[in-house]
Order: sequence, then C-alpha cells, then structure tokens
Amino acid sequence: MGKKLSDIRTKIENSELGFYHYLMETEDESVVNSLLELSKHTRVFIFSGVIRNFFLGEKNNRDIDIVLEKEVNIRSIFSNAEIKQNSFGGFKVYLDSTAIDLWYLENTWTFKNEHVPVLPFGLERKVPGTAFFNFSSIVYSFNDKHFYYENEFIEFLKNQEIDVVNKKNPNPKLCIVNSFYYSDKYRLNISENLKDYLVTLYDRNDNDFSEVQLKHFGSVIYSNSQIEHRVETIYLPRKKFKKRKIAIIKTKG
Repeated sequence: MGKKLSDIRTKIENSELGFYHYLMETEDESVVNSLLELSKHTRVFIFSGVIRNFFLGEKNNRDIDIVLEKEVNIRSIFSNAEIKQNSFGGFKVYLDSTAIDLWYLENTWTFKNEHVPVLPFGLERKVPGTAFFNFSSIVYSFNDKHFYYENEFIEFLKNQEIDVVNKKNPNPKLCIVNSFYYSDKYRLNISENLKDYLVTLYDRNDNDFSEVQLKHFGSVIYSNSQIEHRVETIYLPRKKFKKRKIAIIKTKG
C-alpha cells in the first residue's frame, strides 16, 4: 500500500460509517435485521473476515463473526433459523445464504483459558488483541459505529501481509490451513514471523489435516501431501522444522 501508518489510521477512522453502509448493502436482509435486533439488547461487536473483506474491497461474505457483550435470548431473536452450538461455547446461526458465528464474550476461548477479566467496560479494546491473524485484530462496535484495532491491523493494510498476533489458539491445524487459504484466496504474502510459527505448529501435530478442513469448509481444500510440500519447500531451511517421515493419509479432492 506504501502509505504512512498515520494515513492508514486516518483511513480506518474515516471508514466507520462506510463500513456500516457496506453491511447494509452486502448482507442479507435477515442478517441486517438480526444485527439491529441484537443491538437493542446488548452491544454487538463485529470482527474477523467481514472487516478484512471491506478493506480489501471484497463483497462476497459467506459468514459474519460477532461477539455479544452480554447474554441474550438468541433462540428467540433467531426463531426461524437453524442454530448449532460448538464445543467451545459459541453458536452458528444459519440465515439464508449467510452463517453467523456468534459468541458471548465470557465464552470465547481466549477469555476463558487466558483468564482475561470480563469487565463492564473496555471490551472493545481487549478483543482485537486476542486474534490469531493480524487482519482480525480489529473489531467494529455496531452500536457505536466505531472501529477499535491494534497496530498490527495497520501493518496488515500497509504491507498486505498476513502475520500472527496471538499465538495461543485452540485449533492449531486450522491456523496452518487458513494461513495458506487466505494467502491464496486474497493474494497476500505470509510474514517471516508467521512462516516460522507455522513450521513449529506443523512439527507439533500429527499432520492429518483432512478432518479439520471437512469440519470448517465442508471439503478438503489441501491434501496432506500438499500441505507438507508447502511447509518443506517454501519454509525450509528453518532450524525449527525437524524433517521426518510421516504417513500421508490420502484424501479426496
């Protein structure tokens, strides 16, 4: 992007109302109405992919991630939608062509496992720092129409490069897969820092990535051998990677 960090910060702050209109224009009516209804009962914070896509000029959002400051009766608000609860305490709500990943603040993995205090104030300043990727280190207060972000997000916009912010994550295999997926899909570079960490994660796991992809994407995007090849050829030589023979489990696709 080649701009000064101060210019990028100004761009983010000048985009707050624009992002609100972006949501109104690109999301299904059922999603918009649900956000408006939720905001009547609690503060609603939007994060992750939809914000990244807004700043990258993308308009095809297959899902939207939100955190609610306090618990509400979501089964009443989403009375006509299919709702599934995941093993980490979050909910997936299926509305038309969009899936809403919904979390109560106190049930998010980082706040539960890192013992981050849930205070009645300052939520918007804590959530961005819990993200794994730098492009997710920003949240949007739907109620206030305001962005809260870390410096890592500014660096992301400046360098168009994926990096890691918070390394602690309950799903390291998905972190590996998503790093390749987002790099390929949005033509983004992967930082040297993240490359090092992906090599470390790869070496710590059994290296069968089919199940995690089926669960997250509904299909296998990268075979185990493709992921192994990318780790070995792109990220070697790196001392952290201990090359070893592994059993490659054949996957479809």
